Amino acid sequence: MSRDKPVLRALKLLIQDAIQERKTLRLQYEARDQKPAKRNVDPYAIHLRNGNLYVIGYCHLRKDIRTFVVDRMQKIRLTGETFALPVRFSLESYLRHSFGRYDKPWRRNERGNGSSLYFTTAIEK
Repeated sequence: MSRDKPVLRALKLLIQDAIQERKTLRLQYEARDQKPAKRNVDPYAIHLRNGNLYVIGYCHLRKDIRTFVVDRMQKIRLTGETFALPVRFSLESYLRHSFGRYDKPWRRNERGNGSSLYFTTAIEK
């Protein structure tokens, strides 16, 4: 299910807002070969790889950090719930273990309140 550019841009902005504001996302997600399921996700980063857009974050359903394909997200919205990025979360380590070799730069934005905001360089353009 490939989305057109305006819809994808709107989703990207919503996800970026959720990352920046540390807001949990509520979405319906269609995992490969499964029926769509409602999930709450604390988004830590967005990542572009091989033309696919991914959200990396904590899945409340699976109780683990997971990678979500944006094209499989449905009915996405911000919740009023907030979260804290785990101090021990390393985007570099996660990407290396999830995607194998990862040699593109990413940026960790330190914010005035002591939190960090992760984006891969490719997605910021």
